[in-house]
Order: sequence, then C-alpha cells, then structure tokens
Amino acid sequence: MLLAPAATGLAVLVLTGCALDSPTATRTTAADSHAEAVSRRIQRWQLDSHLPMDFARLALETQISGGRIEILEARGDAWNDDGVLLVRITAEDITGHYEAKTATVTRCYRYAVTKHGDAKPDLVDPCPDLPAMAIPERPPPPMLPSPSWDRAKAALAALAPEQRTNMAAVRKAVEGAITGSRGANVRTATDGSALGVAVRAGDDCLLARVDGDRVNVWSPPPSYLEPGEAGCDPALAARGDTPDPH
Repeated sequence: MLLAPAATGLAVLVLTGCALDSPTATRTTAADSHAEAVSRRIQRWQLDSHLPMDFARLALETQISGGRIEILEARGDAWNDDGVLLVRITAEDITGHYEAKTATVTRCYRYAVTKHGDAKPDLVDPCPDLPAMAIPERPPPPMLPSPSWDRAKAALAALAPEQRTNMAAVRKAVEGAITGSRGANVRTATDGSALGVAVRAGDDCLLARVDGDRVNVWSPPPSYLEPGEAGCDPALAARGDTPDPH
C-alpha cells in the first residue's frame, strides 16, 4: 500500500518556501504554521530517521488540522548532511482587513536535512509544479519473537559435538530458532575454539556462544546498543565480553 498525501504528517532542516497565493506570501499563514509542525517532528526523530523515506513519512505523519501535506521531493541522507525534503502544504487561511474571508493557500517548503542544526522553514517561491510522490507505508519495526532466546539455546544444546565446531551448523541452529522474526540480521565470528553468533532486529539483540559443551544465549545490556557503543557484535559473543545473565 501507499501513503496518500495526508493531512497528518537526522537531523535537521533548512526550508525554502513557495506561495501560490502572492497576496499573502509576505505574512504568516496556516501553511507556515503547519511547516513549523513538520520541522518540529523531524527534529524530534532526527537521530532515528535519516533516509529520504524516513523524513518523508515524518512529514506526512505530522498532525495538522484543516490542511494537506504532499511530498514533492525526498533525497539524500541526513547522516551525510545532504538530505533534501520538499513539501507542498495546502491550508485554509483567514484573509481581509475589514471582512474576514477564508481562502485556500498553498505553499512549498524545502528542508535541508542534516545531522545538526535548526529547522527553519523558508518559502520556496514560486512553488514547483511537481506531482506529489507516492510514499510507501512505514514497514513494521524489526523484532525477534520472545521465545527466540530459549529456542536458540535449546537448538544449540541439541547439536552433536562435531557440529558445535562447525560455524554453518551453529548459524543454521540459531536461524531456525528465530523463525517469525522481522528484519533480523545474523552475523558470526570465532575466538579460539568458541563460536559466536549475533542476531540484531531493531532494538532486539540475541547473542550466542558455543565452546565445546558450553552453550550460552543472552542479550547485552541496552547501553551496548546505543550509537557508538559495542553494539550487537558476534565477536563480543565469541569472547563472552558482555554480561551473561544465564
């Protein structure tokens, strides 16, 4: 399924705006307020969302009232400081000095999405005559089923002695234990006679270590999974470097 242009919606942006309604181009409109709401949402999630479809979805998921947000362009990577997001916002605005009137105002805003900075929407004028992009729905978050840890330990313990020194056999046992997972990435490593396996799926991490008759399966502390930390690493599993609650 695709996300239709919605009235709802790593870093940060610089915007350029466009007004199709030139009489109101120099003053604040409801569209400008909606553009600021998009900016705040992207800033809030800038550490987790860095690819074009990430910040395009954030814009479409922004909760606004009485308006419509469309994505005209989404490219680059915020982590490389070259992310670009161009949105078109249509909203109802009140005009007139002596008699209030309602008018439909359409404006465009370009966000330069980077790792750091402030999101300051700037009008793009004139608004590019571009079709709205069809943005795919956000995929389900990666995850490991809760029985995966017990199943992995049981599968590894059931291996014959000669299989416990065979990385392909150890990996196959772990992969069979995580059936039903979403977005799981399996990696392996060795350290002397020990074989290590790491399975990462979103915020979930399963580590397994097989060394002769000894089988350990555990999860590292959440601090290990923070950016810049040790991570969900099969080499750590092979060495047994992370605290093992089992």
